[in-house]
Amino acid sequence: MLQNNVLFFVMDDLRPDLNEAYGQTQVITPNLDAFAKRSLTFERAYVQFSHCSPSRSSFMTGRTPQQTQVYNFVSSFRTVGRDWVTLPQYFKDNGYYVAGGGKLFHPDSSGPPLNNDQPLSWDSYYFPNDPEDKKYACNESTQLYFGVCPSEESADSFFDAQLAAAAMDELVVARDSGKHWFLGVGFERPHRPWNTPREFYDLYPNSGNAPTDIALD
Repeated sequence: MLQNNVLFFVMDDLRPDLNEAYGQTQVITPNLDAFAKRSLTFERAYVQFSHCSPSRSSFMTGRTPQQTQVYNFVSSFRTVGRDWVTLPQYFKDNGYYVAGGGKLFHPDSSGPPLNNDQPLSWDSYYFPNDPEDKKYACNESTQLYFGVCPSEESADSFFDAQLAAAAMDELVVARDSGKHWFLGVGFERPHRPWNTPREFYDLYPNSGNAPTDIALD
């Protein structure tokens, strides 16, 4: 019988550039490092597919892209697996309170499953995937290297910060449900656009040896 609560994080395009877990020192991620210090980490992991939607459909169903038949951003695994049980759906079917927010399945605007696979996979989808960050996107006058630019918008105005705040509120809802719970949190970053709140951007002085990317936590 299932007995544990589950907090499930997904980050989009995050590389394993973590100091504590993998000995990478060029990226500043103190919170992830602190988490890795008391966690189990894996040194051999493999992506299911080189594109977002097929990979997400794969790990959310436990099936390969060859089985899901999702190779693009417009196909749905529900076409061939109408009765398949997804990861969150498994917990839901076993009496858990199950909620998701952000980018877990690929968002509806680009491809299925429709409505983030609700109601099959979720009791509640507490924070939709509708990032506002793109309106702060870099332009030619602000890009410095690799498409990265500083943003004068506050960090709290970015999608991931708002999602994290909503997830903390949802934890209270899950606790008060009287059930064990599964909570999915789908962060957008470090997926492009690489517009970065200045307070984080300035942690990486432009000394002529610019990092190839920036990961925030």
